[in-house]
Amino acid sequence: MSDTSVIIKLEGSDSRVYILMPFLYFPEDKSEYIPAVISLVIFMTLAGVAMYLFYKKSKSEEQEFKQKYEKRLDETENSSSSESQK
Repeated sequence: MSDTSVIIKLEGSDSRVYILMPFLYFPEDKSEYIPAVISLVIFMTLAGVAMYLFYKKSKSEEQEFKQKYEKRLDETENSSSSESQK
């Protein structure tokens, strides 16, 4: 039996159920967690930077859209008011 197996004894029964979970690994030497923590911090930082850049780009596009919309609205109002004066 390997170290990653779990034995579950069912009540009222002498049969054993083996659940193999090789993907679960809890090292005795906790220094093995250091690379995982470092990569987690790096990826979380990069995700934060990416979200900031998306937010910044979105705001600049919103400003551009507002300027174009207001310009178009002014042109439409000016053309309609000049047509009504004729």
